[in-house]
Amino acid sequence: MSTHLLRALQNAHAFDSTPPEAQLASLHVPFDFLTGSRAYEDTLARAVRRGERIALIGASGSGKTSITEHVLGGFVHDVAPIRVRVDMMTPSVSTHPPDFAKHVVHTVRKYIDDHHARPDRRKASKTDDTAHGIADKRPVKVTVGAGLPWLKGDLAVELGGVVHTRAVSGEDIVEQAQLILQIIAARGVTPVLVLPDTDHWIRRAGLDPEPLIAGFFGSTLRMIAERLSTAAVIAVHETYLPDPAYREASGFLESRITLPEIPSPDAIGAILRHRARATDDDTHRRTGDLVDPDALERLFAHYQASNRNLRKVIQTAHGALAHACDEPAAAIGRRHVELALTE
Repeated sequence: MSTHLLRALQNAHAFDSTPPEAQLASLHVPFDFLTGSRAYEDTLARAVRRGERIALIGASGSGKTSITEHVLGGFVHDVAPIRVRVDMMTPSVSTHPPDFAKHVVHTVRKYIDDHHARPDRRKASKTDDTAHGIADKRPVKVTVGAGLPWLKGDLAVELGGVVHTRAVSGEDIVEQAQLILQIIAARGVTPVLVLPDTDHWIRRAGLDPEPLIAGFFGSTLRMIAERLSTAAVIAVHETYLPDPAYREASGFLESRITLPEIPSPDAIGAILRHRARATDDDTHRRTGDLVDPDALERLFAHYQASNRNLRKVIQTAHGALAHACDEPAAAIGRRHVELALTE
């Protein structure tokens, strides 16, 4: 490695710990590769193909979102991932089944409006909603799969007719969500509800988490299983496991995948080298000496001490890269990691 290459990596934000979701699939290094098994990506892909509801278990920053994006963003074909984010919504979206179903409808609707409708139609649709008194007052961050190649042509038109129909009662809203998923499935595509980062919207500041956990894993998950009858990938923080509501939900979760620990300093190095190569610059192919062995040992110790939070390790590597560039150095050393850890 060289100072020039390190600075190029810094300028390319190679170790950004919170990259755009669209990049997560390509940045993910499979756990199956790192552990030499088929217990993670391969197992998740097979469960999704079977249309199961899957609990993806791990601590914050352990890779639940990146493995999901990797598998659903190209590892598995003929699926329709629908990312249902509720971290900006009222708590009732996670605990009240009709509110959750309404959010599923709005998620698909927003995608169609943003990517398939003419600007004048989008404006008219929002105006019509306001007239009916159902306009959302909260911002909704919506990402649906990795570009949704499945939502095109006649399917987009057919779904558009459903999502722009105003449902009045709670039962109507649940049936509307049902119909959306049935239309997708009728095209030979498996709809998959993706619920990422549940710890962000269940364990939010100022709210008692127990009623939220009980409401989601009780009534809402039951509605997903019995009424929507769809596949789902649900990020489950490991602290939920002893909760009675989670244990009682076992009948609605057909598969459980607990993410593994990164096994070694060399595995940390493989992750960092992959991120360096993912910048798509040919000069970054020479990444064998990107981080020296002592620095990898220190990063691995930090990983173990941070409750297996890989996101924090990458964040530390980003800081260490900056210190290496400031020095300047030809590679990231242990002293650069130590400096980053003090910040």
